[in-house]
Amino acid sequence: MGCTESDKDIIEQILADRQDLYAILVNKYKQRMYGLLRGMGATHEDAQDIAQEAFIKAYRKLADHDRSRSFASWLYTIVVRTYQDRFKRKQLAVVEWEQESLLDEATPEMLYLRTESQRHIRQFIQQLPPTQRMVILLRYTNECTYEEIGEITNLSMHQVKNALYRAKQSLKKLIEQGGSQYVRELPHA
Repeated sequence: MGCTESDKDIIEQILADRQDLYAILVNKYKQRMYGLLRGMGATHEDAQDIAQEAFIKAYRKLADHDRSRSFASWLYTIVVRTYQDRFKRKQLAVVEWEQESLLDEATPEMLYLRTESQRHIRQFIQQLPPTQRMVILLRYTNECTYEEIGEITNLSMHQVKNALYRAKQSLKKLIEQGGSQYVRELPHA
């Protein structure tokens, strides 16, 4: 998967001395990067700092970016590695994800049940080992392909599939232990 044409055009213009256009890429991808970092366990402040640091690294290395590769995938790689570098020896506290806006739910009861279900699943995801948590978030929250996940994490295709399988099995087990009403919320490959 290569860069989108708009990303390619913006990158070419940035490299042709239009550095101000980098803000377009930052604005396009900042929420995705922040969301991934929060899902991996970073606090609000840490997620902001790491995302900012990753965007700076990406800017400095933009000329080295292979335009046949997705800019988003390349940026995810930088974000994940920046996160890993910062917290190699430090374990982050489990944080509660912020509530998302809920769509298409008509009744207050349905809104409440969906919110509770999502909250529990997020708590279960936080209990997964770091690699499993990362691949499940990349796949289902950020909609990365297996190939992109492999590029981002330096895992082989087999390791990506294995980590996703194990993550889903672990989630299923955690959900069954924590409340069977959440089993239907598990993502499917």
